[in-house]
Amino acid sequence: MRLTGISWSGYALPFRKGFAAHEISTAVRWGMLVFLRSEEGLIGAGEASPVGVGSEEEIRRIASALEGLAPGLLARDLSPAEVVSASSLPPHLRFGIETALLDLEGQKLGCPIVTLLGGRPAQVAVNSLI
Repeated sequence: MRLTGISWSGYALPFRKGFAAHEISTAVRWGMLVFLRSEEGLIGAGEASPVGVGSEEEIRRIASALEGLAPGLLARDLSPAEVVSASSLPPHLRFGIETALLDLEGQKLGCPIVTLLGGRPAQVAVNSLI
């Protein structure tokens, strides 16, 4: 799929109550969303957030890596498999780009990512941290 645009947005999502775990205490979850635009005008979204609660510095590093990578991704055909095999990319950035590409592919074919991957859409009854 040929890409014509790349953008990203960092976020700081506050917890309703502070989060505390082994050696971690925070009131915010840091993350980043990646958006890819295809030549058809579709926009695919993926999340390139660090594992855990993240930090503002981690988001800056991810954004810097993506900024350096962006020119090489534009105006070329790119598949999710190529991104997965790009071991030089940080894993969370690789995941965000792969997910955005799959989102684009799903939109183009009129189906959700889960169907592309051979699964079935299902609801998650509970989302919690144990």
